Amino acid sequence: MLQHRASFHGLVERSHGNIRPFVLTRSFFAGSQRTAAVWTGDNAAHWSHLKVAVPMLLSLSVTGISFVGADVGG
Repeated sequence: MLQHRASFHGLVERSHGNIRPFVLTRSFFAGSQRTAAVWTGDNAAHWSHLKVAVPMLLSLSVTGISFVGADVGG
C-alpha cells in the first residue's frame, strides 16, 4: 500500500496539485481505493480464468474497491 500511495502523492506534488494521477496496482490493502485502481494481474486466454475473474472483481467491488479490472484473454 505504501508504494502506490507514495507514487500517487509524488505525482500530485510534481504537478503542484494540478492533476490527479492514475496509478494502477496489483498489491492493495484497505484504503487503497483512495490512491490507486486495482488490477487483478495476468491471466491466460482460458475460460477458466474468465470464470475466476468475474467473482474476484465483484468481491473487490463489494469490499469498497470499486475501480478494479482484469485482463480478458483473447
